[in-house]
Amino acid sequence: MDVKPPFNKTYYYRPNYLLPAIFSRNTIDGVYKNLDIRDDDTFLVTYAKSGTAWTNEMLKAILHVDDLEYLESVEFYKKLATLEFGPADHPDLVEENVFCPKSFIEDFIRDTPSPRVLSTHVLPEYMPTQFFQKKPKTLFVSRNPKDAVVSLYHWHHSIPFLSPCPWELLCEEYIKGNTVCGAVWDFYKKWSMYKQESWMLWLTFEDMKADPKQAIRKIADFIGRPLTEEQLDAVVHATSFKVMKERNERAVNPEFFFPKGHKSGESGKDEETKPKAQWQRKGQVGGWKNTFTVAQSEAFDKVYKEQMKGYEDVMYQF
Repeated sequence: MDVKPPFNKTYYYRPNYLLPAIFSRNTIDGVYKNLDIRDDDTFLVTYAKSGTAWTNEMLKAILHVDDLEYLESVEFYKKLATLEFGPADHPDLVEENVFCPKSFIEDFIRDTPSPRVLSTHVLPEYMPTQFFQKKPKTLFVSRNPKDAVVSLYHWHHSIPFLSPCPWELLCEEYIKGNTVCGAVWDFYKKWSMYKQESWMLWLTFEDMKADPKQAIRKIADFIGRPLTEEQLDAVVHATSFKVMKERNERAVNPEFFFPKGHKSGESGKDEETKPKAQWQRKGQVGGWKNTFTVAQSEAFDKVYKEQMKGYEDVMYQF
């Protein structure tokens, strides 16, 4: 008997591994699994709501440091969507007319000139076949899981391909490991197996926020694109949260995920449309304290500590 997911617009890719419906099973099993990886591809691996958009923008700014206007020219969704996206073939998405007729790979990635930045939220066992053969440069960014789930809660309320849900339900299911992208501890434990590999750079969102210039320097050196001090300062400015948010709020999305004419950065509902996307909200560290109750925090801590035994090197302390 099929187990019903706790949220609309989600499905179990396999038992106990919940994904958003926009991460199409057909895509993951097809064009994603069979993706041709180029020698100069850079992968960005993150759990959901863990600094993906910001880090993606950093990588693109480093690669295009001599022409930072590039960040203005690329359509917003092409900079931020992960490889698993699309098409919107799940019944919940079809019912609500979420427009995404192709996979992101077919719509954009295949024809993107090198060097490419390829973002993903999946577990290592579902990566493209060529990933562990070619071992491309891979940046992994971790984030305090309590901050990540608070951000995920707001994502549920602002993105057309997820459904609003009460905070109490989301927190309860998160503690069970039953929210989109699966149990957060499984994600970090499985990916930590590759933390020391020469082709992987493991950073934390918190360290990046504390010293973005140093983070950008590390990333640039890691992908073989070292920057001068002047270039570093330019990339720091171009990828500051304020500048990036303003830039992306000016971007008009095509009809790919969003209603026609929709502008990113808007939130809330009006009489005609579904909730509007707000990909970047605050980008803060420690904001979970304003949302978790004491009881919820203690319940999460108990399960998290049990699950992360033996993986203290990637474990967060609260």
